[in-house]
This record gives sequence, C-alpha cells and structure tokens, in this order.
Amino acid sequence: MNTLKNWKLVGLAVFSGLFGSLFFNLVFFNAREAIAQRASKENKVVTAQAFHLVDSNGKTKSALVTSEDGNPYLAFYDANGKSRLGMTISSDGSPSLTLFDESHKDRVHVAISQDGSPHLAFFDAGGKLRVDMSISSDGSPNLVFFDANSKASWAAGQKETVKDSPKTGTQPQPQPGPVKLYSGMENKHWVKKNNHGENIILEDNSVWEIYGSDKVVATLWPPTTNIRVTESSDCFKPHGYLLLNLDDGEKACAKYMGMTY
Repeated sequence: MNTLKNWKLVGLAVFSGLFGSLFFNLVFFNAREAIAQRASKENKVVTAQAFHLVDSNGKTKSALVTSEDGNPYLAFYDANGKSRLGMTISSDGSPSLTLFDESHKDRVHVAISQDGSPHLAFFDAGGKLRVDMSISSDGSPNLVFFDANSKASWAAGQKETVKDSPKTGTQPQPQPGPVKLYSGMENKHWVKKNNHGENIILEDNSVWEIYGSDKVVATLWPPTTNIRVTESSDCFKPHGYLLLNLDDGEKACAKYMGMTY
C-alpha cells in the first residue's frame, strides 16, 4: 500500500515538474519573442544629430548633420576629402543646393526662396557671380549676365532696371572685406568648440558664424583643428572673413561675432 502511494507521489511530482517546465518555457518564449519583435521595430530607426558615411579606409565620403537651430545639412566629398556638393534647408524653409569646385568655390547654386521663386546661379573660377536665372513669384522669367567685376552687363525679362545687386535667391552679392574687425589674424589658432558647423569658437574665445553653404564643410572640423583667419574678397558680407583649415586646406567664410568668456 505504501509502495503504491509512493509511486503516485513520484508520478505526481514528475507530472508537476513537466507541466511547470512547459508553462515556464511557453511564457518565457512568448515574452522573449515580444521583446525581440519590439527591438526589431525600434532598430529600423536610427536617431542622431550627425551621421558620417566613411569608406573602407575610414575617410569621410558624406556627412549629414543638424545645426543648433534645427537646420539639416548634407555634404558629399571627393577622393581628396574636399566638399563638392552641399544641400540644406534654411530656417525659413527655403531649400538650396550648391556645387563646389576642387578649391571649394561656389560654381552652381540652386535655391527656392521663401516666396516659392526658383533661382539658378553660375559662378566663375574666382567665385564671382556671372549668370543668374530666376522666375519671379508672379511667373515672370528673369535672366541676368554679369561681368568679371560682378556688375550686371545684360538682362532679359526684367521688369525692373538692372542693378549691380541681383536677386539670386539666398545667395547674396559678393562684396569684399569684413564688417567687424578682428585683431588676431597674425596668429595661428585652433578650434576650441564646433557647434555642428553653425558657429565655431577658437582658442582665443573668438566666435565665428559660418556662412550658409560652408557649414557642411566646417561641421567636420574637430576640436584642435589648426585655423588661420584672413580677410577675403571672395566671401560675402557680413561673412567677410575666411577661416582656413591648415590641416586639410578646406575653407569657410565666416562672420566675426565678438568674444565670449
């Protein structure tokens, strides 16, 4: 009698163990599957403020960044690490695209202004505006040619008298010289802080606002990058200074904003 009772207890224990193991595995498996599915869905989205695409040697070929004011910038680089194409959307929602030559001078600029007017501008090897094409908000086409001094020499379709300062979308007319004086041009500097190419602070605490299309270049300048500050007639006012990257030769027009401490 006791033997039969013992066998019943053993059988009950074995059955309970098997049932408990099956129940645990079923619950654990379902929970694991749910977690895996949720993780799979989350991994389909990559969230970041900057993304650099590199080749097999680790050289940057493209960069996508977001500035502090929320504007996106996308740059593409050639085999020598020079920026050749840049795209952005400004704070007012106006998109623009700029093509650069190997010296990082603007050669072609395409933009749509805030009122919806498209613009197409061509620049010579010196960065001077030579041709500007646009369609006004009322649908009127405009074509303006400029001489080597960036003065309008011929126009077609203009309702207004041609002036020396053309309408070129978000691209202002180039004028030489800085606006605010900076006294540290004789010294060699280095980048202390880079705010995603939007502005740069040098080691002497000077603050520099980077010109629109040059932000895609300056965003890749890490802290300690060696910089030389010069004046340049190729830069647009009020961004009349040129920041020269002494490490790789890249350039960016900038506006001197003063000192911060």
